[in-house]
Amino acid sequence: MRVVYPFIVCAVLYQTTFPQLYQDLQLHDSALWSSYSRSSQCEHELPPFVCKKLSAFEQLLVVQATRPDRLQSAMTQFACNALGIVVS
Repeated sequence: MRVVYPFIVCAVLYQTTFPQLYQDLQLHDSALWSSYSRSSQCEHELPPFVCKKLSAFEQLLVVQATRPDRLQSAMTQFACNALGIVVS
């Protein structure tokens, strides 16, 4: 059974709790985040401006905060990148 994390609920929560983070990550722009929120491999679908703006570890934290269902895969990707391991 596939679990779909309600990204929109998460975004609304961040709007009230962390307004600066909400603004910096442009979580209000659903077109920008739609492929990420629907992806079965969201850790590969972060919007390009996020990848330019945030470090690899900060990107991992975004996945943890918005799509905890993909955290294990994102952590594996982070570790492999940090260690220079190429995964095909």
